[in-house]
Amino acid sequence: MSNPLELAQNRDYYFRLWERVQSHEPLISPEEALAAEVMKAHPEFHEIWNSPELYKGREFNGSAEENPFLHVAMHVVIEAQLRTGEPPIVREYAQERLNLGIDAHEVAHELAKTFVAQLFKALRSGKLFDHERYTKALEAQLRKGTR
Repeated sequence: MSNPLELAQNRDYYFRLWERVQSHEPLISPEEALAAEVMKAHPEFHEIWNSPELYKGREFNGSAEENPFLHVAMHVVIEAQLRTGEPPIVREYAQERLNLGIDAHEVAHELAKTFVAQLFKALRSGKLFDHERYTKALEAQLRKGTR
């Protein structure tokens, strides 16, 4: 699978993909289909996808506004984890939250928030992503029963 985080930095990928989705062109890979599915599920970003000339070079202030490219990339990462079952805690976490009546989209956001927190720890420390720490963070949240 292509690295969704690298794709978040390559905005042209998303703009081209959206153009293909809108023109009903066939998608080449399962990864593209997944990214397209995520993009379609976020109508709040459709204006951005439809306006590459306005958003291609625009910086998004993470504390004031959401970066739609990173948002889609995180959904793709989480959905891929859910589909593959790796790490297994992701499916377990999702199932327990869904059983509590939490909306699937919200569950994906919870998982992404934890993933991003662990990713930023790795980036700040200059180390590789710690899958064990990610697993432990999700296990701790399940034990608490809430996010």
